[in-house]
Amino acid sequence: MMFGRRGCTDPTIQTDRFTLVLCMKQPQYNRYERGFRDIPTDVLIALADLYNTSADYILGRVDAR
Repeated sequence: MMFGRRGCTDPTIQTDRFTLVLCMKQPQYNRYERGFRDIPTDVLIALADLYNTSADYILGRVDAR
């Protein structure tokens, strides 16, 4: 998983699980993951909840989870 400067932090979570939880198709998720598209706020919040971390961490603004 890559969002902004943050690299893959949990390779055990399958991309398919993300797409189910976030209610989106695989290609769209991949665009966010690779940094081709900006992440909408609602998706960012869902990812933070899924990872039990902050949006700042996902975006690479802080180092501490």
